[in-house]
Amino acid sequence: MSRLSAVTLILVAVASLAACTSAPKAKETRCAGVDWWEMGRTDGVAGIALQKGLAEHKLQCEASSHPVDLELYENGRDAGLIDYCSPQQGLAVGHAGSNYEGVCPSYLEVAFLAQYKVGQRLHELETEDHELESRIENLVSLLSKSNSGTALRAQIEDLRSRRANLDVEMARLEATSTGAPLPDAVDPILTQANPVRLPASAPAKTSAPTQTPRVSKESLRSAAQDF
Repeated sequence: MSRLSAVTLILVAVASLAACTSAPKAKETRCAGVDWWEMGRTDGVAGIALQKGLAEHKLQCEASSHPVDLELYENGRDAGLIDYCSPQQGLAVGHAGSNYEGVCPSYLEVAFLAQYKVGQRLHELETEDHELESRIENLVSLLSKSNSGTALRAQIEDLRSRRANLDVEMARLEATSTGAPLPDAVDPILTQANPVRLPASAPAKTSAPTQTPRVSKESLRSAAQDF
């Protein structure tokens, strides 16, 4: 073994030993000043499950001389859950597509879940709406290059009709979540909104079907306010 290799091995060993001795010191420093009540409240506001939060904190601090103060942590978490388990937060969590970890106490969970399910449905509808929009754009692009666009136009009309139905349901859900009134049926006047014009295709023997206009969410909300 060369002298250079021996020196390299010694340096590696020293570095490894330093890392091992510094890790406990880092944990000591990190865990020494923790406010466990505030840490619990933060986890509660985030809707983190008890065992999941504790496992993470214990991993960081249990081996130090400053372990988790379980009583303070749980009390703080209970306080944080009061904010997390509100109906407004339930709507926001569902609308974001986030999972609910079953953390709310029973006296808050019913109202939370009611709005959480509304938010979930809004998230599903918006996701589907974006997918339909993308499909329509692709079909319109194909239509401009097609010699016979009758079948493509029919698909586009069908997708637009489905998007219009999605908009109606989203408007009703949003009105339900905010308590705003909404008419039982969509005003026929709203259906006269000008649709996006399809690009002209090559001449065909059959005439293009009449386009089904798409109802916008803004028009529905305006109609809801008028009622």
